[in-house]
Amino acid sequence: MKTLYLVRGLSGSGKTELADMLASGEGISHGMYDFFYGEDGSFSFELEKLKEAYRWCEGEVEKSLSEGKGIVVVHNNFIQAWEAEGYFRMGKEHGYDVVVISLYDGGLNDRQLSERCEHGVPVHTIQRQRQRWDLNIYPHRVRREPPPPPPRYDYRYERRYDERRYEGRGYYRR
Repeated sequence: MKTLYLVRGLSGSGKTELADMLASGEGISHGMYDFFYGEDGSFSFELEKLKEAYRWCEGEVEKSLSEGKGIVVVHNNFIQAWEAEGYFRMGKEHGYDVVVISLYDGGLNDRQLSERCEHGVPVHTIQRQRQRWDLNIYPHRVRREPPPPPPRYDYRYERRYDERRYEGRGYYRR
C-alpha cells in the first residue's frame, strides 16, 4: 500500500521531526524549507524565492511518487486548503492514499513556537499563520463557512424564583 503523508502545522510545531520518523526506513521526506539548505548544510532563507521553493518541493514529491516509493512524506505548513490541492491531485494520479496529519501548534503558544522553530520564523509570522489556519484541507469534504456565533445571553429573560410575590407557592416569574 502506497501512502502520501501531508504533515501540516504552524512553524515550530514539529513537522520535520514527525516527517523524519514516518519516512524512516523505505520512505522519503520532502519539505519546502529543504530548498534553502546549501551543500554544506547551512540554512539561508530568501523570501523572494519562496514560490520557487514551493514549486521545487512539488517537483521532488512528483519524482518520488513516479518512482513508486512506498511512503512519501511532505512536511509543509499547509495553512490553507489551496496549498495542499496539488499534492492531493498528485497522490490520486499515482494511486497513493493521501493521509493528512495536522499538528496545528503542538500545544505551544506563539513565542514557544518561534523559539523552537529551527528556521528562525518570528512570532508575528506565526500569529499570521494561526489567523489564516484552515481546519479542513481535504478537497472531497464540503467546505462551509463557520456557524454564526450563538445569540448573546440576555439576563432579562432568566427565570427567577419569587417567593414574595407568590407567597411560597413556588411560581416562577419572568
